[in-house]
Amino acid sequence: MIGSTYQITEKPFGLRTFYVHEEDGRLVVTIKQRAEWSNEKSKQVESSVAIEYENVNYVRADSDLLDPQGGKRHLHVEGTDGALIVVTLRTEDEAQELAEYVARKSPLWLELIGGAWRVRKRFACPEAGGLACKDFKELLDHDDPDITEYFYSRDENAHTYACFSDEENRFFMVQYSHLMSFGTFAYEEFENQQSGRQEVEEIHWIGDLGRITESRLEVKQGTKPQILGGTDSSSLSYQTKYTNRAGTRTQYSLSIRWATGRYTESFSAKGEKGKPLNFDRTGACVKLN
Repeated sequence: MIGSTYQITEKPFGLRTFYVHEEDGRLVVTIKQRAEWSNEKSKQVESSVAIEYENVNYVRADSDLLDPQGGKRHLHVEGTDGALIVVTLRTEDEAQELAEYVARKSPLWLELIGGAWRVRKRFACPEAGGLACKDFKELLDHDDPDITEYFYSRDENAHTYACFSDEENRFFMVQYSHLMSFGTFAYEEFENQQSGRQEVEEIHWIGDLGRITESRLEVKQGTKPQILGGTDSSSLSYQTKYTNRAGTRTQYSLSIRWATGRYTESFSAKGEKGKPLNFDRTGACVKLN
């Protein structure tokens, strides 16, 4: 793809001409397109973006969100200095070929992890991590997509934690975001390295106080989402109900203390013959980003 010129029609820009080339140790993308916003609609506007190969630390090819079935791919290239290039390629093969070429030009030893070329981050289990953390690290070392999505999250507004059980091969992930007055809360558990229950909720922020509520996508129209918990600089609390393996309902609650990472989970359900079944689980959370 280096040194090639091609044309693509893409929303909302119309017909664009791309020239992908190299110059003085940099990847350069020059784009020409009609100035549709101008009175002179036939006028051609040209712009160029560049990134130093020596600074490249992230490369990823994604499908076109506006036309996911169209075959086009957007290539994202980022640098340690904040430089960013987004270039559209005609096919997935072109995008993957260029992605690997750019990644190999970087001196930062980028590896293909979770669908993107990036610098591998190291992780060491804390002393209190136990068997649960060993399961987590084994999945991470094998580039498991579910785990790498959390571990390598690039959302600057998200806070991600891995929480390890004191006594079982069980861990769960907690991730919450804070973008102005809105955010999301995600919970996903893993037992014996197998994915389990997942929850995705909303967070409504007032300053540094976040109120966790049901996702509006999960409630009936006209129904007010229930408050499920909250978080601040000291702690997080969350409670919900879910259908368990026995087909009955379990009342679940989670409390995390951020200063120490210690957590407590409480489960309440009906066991055999309708007898109440209540128990707690404890462990520690580690911040990943």
